[in-house]
Amino acid sequence: MKMTPTAAASSEMSFGLVTRRREKRSNGLGHAISATHHLLDNRRVHRRITAVECRGNHPGYIAVGEPRQHYRGENSFPLILQNVHRYFLYLALLFLIVLAWDVWKALWFTNPATGRVEFGVGLGTLVLASNLTLLGSYTFSCHSLRHLTGGFLDQLSRRPFRMKAYSCVTCMNQKHMLWAWMSLFMVAFSDLYIRMCSMGIWSDWRLI
Repeated sequence: MKMTPTAAASSEMSFGLVTRRREKRSNGLGHAISATHHLLDNRRVHRRITAVECRGNHPGYIAVGEPRQHYRGENSFPLILQNVHRYFLYLALLFLIVLAWDVWKALWFTNPATGRVEFGVGLGTLVLASNLTLLGSYTFSCHSLRHLTGGFLDQLSRRPFRMKAYSCVTCMNQKHMLWAWMSLFMVAFSDLYIRMCSMGIWSDWRLI
């Protein structure tokens, strides 16, 4: 079938219009793909940068190469100063032993009539026992104690006893600030009570 010149021109124009539309779509798709690749490249760079930043805080979780040979972490200055808190904890544990000995001594009284040492409980005994309890709660709720109970292990779940102790310290640590304030006032009152009794201003009431 032979087409007229007008029909041929119209068909040619329609074909050209469709072709240009396809080119525009193709170009638009190409720009979209290019923009997507550019965005992904930027996201890769962003992940790379943030991974390097997080690498120092969470070693072992993000596998990113570093220019240094070994991860120093808390083994070098100034982060190593954070370990001082842990060493003061060990010293505080020794003080708890001394305070426990004071409570034990406060359980024994000399009978004025017989001169014999007898077991008893006075108000001072309860004051010293409360002081030991609150200070012990403050000390045992310290987050540094978690390192001693099992925080230094790579897989704590393989040690059930240490895992239980670690969980207990973690639970007490939630009230660490409360224990701190209560023990602070109790220490001050214990010192005042002992001072007043030693000066004869107050008398230690014998309960048992």
